[in-house]
Amino acid sequence: ESHYYKALTEEDKAKFDGKGLYLSKVPVEINKETATHQNSVNGMMNNEAEAIKNGLEQTGQFGIGQPVELTVGYNPSYGFLPDLLESAVDTSELGTTGIAKQTGQFVLDLDKARADKGANIALHSQGNPIVYNGIQYIMDQGEYKATGYFKTDTKNLEEDNKMTFVSFGSPKNGAEMKKLIKEKLDATYSGAYTKKDDFVGEALGGNSGNNGTATLQQKVDILNAFKLFGSNSPHSSYRCEDYGPKVQCGYRK
Repeated sequence: ESHYYKALTEEDKAKFDGKGLYLSKVPVEINKETATHQNSVNGMMNNEAEAIKNGLEQTGQFGIGQPVELTVGYNPSYGFLPDLLESAVDTSELGTTGIAKQTGQFVLDLDKARADKGANIALHSQGNPIVYNGIQYIMDQGEYKATGYFKTDTKNLEEDNKMTFVSFGSPKNGAEMKKLIKEKLDATYSGAYTKKDDFVGEALGGNSGNNGTATLQQKVDILNAFKLFGSNSPHSSYRCEDYGPKVQCGYRK
């Protein structure tokens, strides 16, 4: 048993039992041989095991009898207050944190490696602003062009072969994410999906439901903030399969 597995709750361990999953013990360099179609970037206060579990759920890969491949662009946790400050910096765009710069490089490396096949990145919670700021940072450095720039087959520009992004419980507004991803990056944005009473997505991100806009009541309902810390927090356990055909779920080569 890996230390990742041992770090999970008994409930989450049961989700992995019988799946026969292999987890790498060291960081993997992103290149044409290692890059996967399904990828995820986790939110704050997640250990490695939780980030893997959430990523598998958000990419629809807990099914039995199908291949499973996922690369986690891990956003490490340093505790509640440091994570909160880090998230605030990237969400407000007052600066660009180190993890945002690293994550921007992760997206760039993935796009280079999967240029002719496409890739999907599921972003949960804080994963959204760090990817947003990371992409902005890499583009400002002149290193990142629009999706399709790295393709060797320039005729193969169908939507299915573009980089795709999807937001779950995002503190970054979906309209802003779409503007960056679709207009500047020329990639596909599958949308911002927010559970009812998810304080992070509704109050902080101004998102609601499936690609909707939060109402004033949702934005000011401070009581929902306390639900973040409960065992049944609406901010946790987003399942890819629950959000319709626009979201790319499951294994792809």
